Amino acid sequence: MLKYSKPGKLVLDYFVGGGTTAVEARLLGRRCIARDVNPACVNLALENLKFTPPQILFPFSIYESDVTVGDARDLSGIQDNSIDLICAHPPYANMIYYTDFKDGDLSFFDTIAIDF
Repeated sequence: MLKYSKPGKLVLDYFVGGGTTAVEARLLGRRCIARDVNPACVNLALENLKFTPPQILFPFSIYESDVTVGDARDLSGIQDNSIDLICAHPPYANMIYYTDFKDGDLSFFDTIAIDF
């Protein structure tokens, strides 16, 4: 994040998990949009964001992250050309299951095909 973005820029993480990217964005003065298909992970990320960095150690503007439940396959609610950096750790297809349900959970797919 330090190398590929500047303070105030917008970071996207559409596999938020526990919220590491959103936490680092806050510590580094970046804005962040974070999505996850798993509501439990969204709640965990929101809990992990309940802190205020001490300004003496982190002299950046502090931005609230936009963390919500969402499907990584549908980012239509995000304005075109608004993202400055994408940080993503997609699931391991058909190896380690991320949720106990299949709807929208990419970890249940045998393969991931991308059409261009």
